[in-house]
Amino acid sequence: MPLFSKDTLTLPKEDELEISIFGPGYGESIVLHIPQVGWGIIDSCVQKFGNTTIIPTLEYLLNIIKPSFPKLAFVILTHPYQAHCEGLDKIIKEYPGGVDRVCRHDGYGIRELRAYNADSNTIA
Repeated sequence: MPLFSKDTLTLPKEDELEISIFGPGYGESIVLHIPQVGWGIIDSCVQKFGNTTIIPTLEYLLNIIKPSFPKLAFVILTHPYQAHCEGLDKIIKEYPGGVDRVCRHDGYGIRELRAYNADSNTIA
């Protein structure tokens, strides 16, 4: 079951800013297209549909910009709360164009990020 229908997606022009917000509460993950910068992701949630678990940001990018997958300019983890970082490892591993830079929150909460990583064998 695809989350996005190709006929409902419109690729932004090179000079257009696009902000797409995803997540159960709308805001656990954001995809940006920034002119002169490219595509980027802020946080990464997962969504469950029955027995299927998807990463909405990854699914969105795979559907809107295929078949050419430019390198993502950035992936940012704002804080290590599970609802905001759960799909990050899959994006880094599975996005066909690769990722230029990965940034993470470096303040309070690193223990939670390390604990999450240890429990789920995700990003280091």
